[in-house]
Amino acid sequence: MKPLLIFGLRGTLVERLHARNVPSGMPAPDLTVGLAKVWLRPHLLSTLLALQEHCRLAVWSSTTARNTRPLMSAVFNAYATDADPGIVTGSRVAKQLKAQSSEAAPGSTETVSRFRKRGGKASSGFQTDDVSASLEQSPKFEFIWSREHTSVDDFRRRNAVVNDDAYATVKDLSRVFQQFQEIAQPSNTVLIDDTPSKGKLHADNFLWLDTCEGLGIQDQQGMRQLHTFVMEKLLPAKDVRELLPARIRTGRVDSKI
Repeated sequence: MKPLLIFGLRGTLVERLHARNVPSGMPAPDLTVGLAKVWLRPHLLSTLLALQEHCRLAVWSSTTARNTRPLMSAVFNAYATDADPGIVTGSRVAKQLKAQSSEAAPGSTETVSRFRKRGGKASSGFQTDDVSASLEQSPKFEFIWSREHTSVDDFRRRNAVVNDDAYATVKDLSRVFQQFQEIAQPSNTVLIDDTPSKGKLHADNFLWLDTCEGLGIQDQQGMRQLHTFVMEKLLPAKDVRELLPARIRTGRVDSKI
């Protein structure tokens, strides 16, 4: 059975900030979705496509479906009009990228896409390897879950220290094992997130990827280190629990514990 890699969204794959909350020193955003600026983790698409050759992929966001769906649609063009709002199957990365690629200047490393919702728009300037990857094919996600599929982290909420604690959630993998028995078992499932407490119910299935929040989005090594870990250590393992929990460090100071 192929490994099933379940990724968090904000802080793990992308950073999303309200336009008025963008800190100084941030690079230009890759997308604008409504009032939010969005940055893709460097080498995101190319890494996901490479991993998909050997693993199954899924996304489990801690934000609501209302916020997750537009973000996933803008980044991956992942949506299903008739699907449960909390479960979206199948994906396409930027069909419009391909359609509009001819508009880019010769040799340009920037390609433009648009996502519209209630007058909002998304424009994109992906990195070179991610543009090439997105124009060829797209990651396929087995499922896309959101906050509605999580549980409340009572401990963090009662002992809130930072604002995020007030909305803390836990991702209970037993729900995944129950709903996706054909592809998800404790021996092959890995929850990849930037917040360790979200995986505390299944620590031996948890891979901590240092966050890309804020200025951490400039890290160039996170996705590449993840790819190396999966290829060299995870794939040869008969049971992922023999290796996990583990952490992929990006070199920045990470306050999430």
